[in-house]
Amino acid sequence: MKKNTYYIMETTPGGYREAKKIHATSLTAAKRAASRGQAFYGTELLIGLSVDENGFVRNPIAVKEVGRAWEDI
Repeated sequence: MKKNTYYIMETTPGGYREAKKIHATSLTAAKRAASRGQAFYGTELLIGLSVDENGFVRNPIAVKEVGRAWEDI
């Protein structure tokens, strides 16, 4: 099965982490990987297909806000 490249970024209102590149077979698999890899409680997770020159997700395709389910954009 072909794996796609996704970029995962974790943010808070006052801070952020540079996006991490992963390979997953589907967006659902990328969401699982992002949730498992979440370093801090109370952060927002973003998944995108590309990053900007600073290493941040450009045009997210899915977002998980604190205490909520994943939302596809």
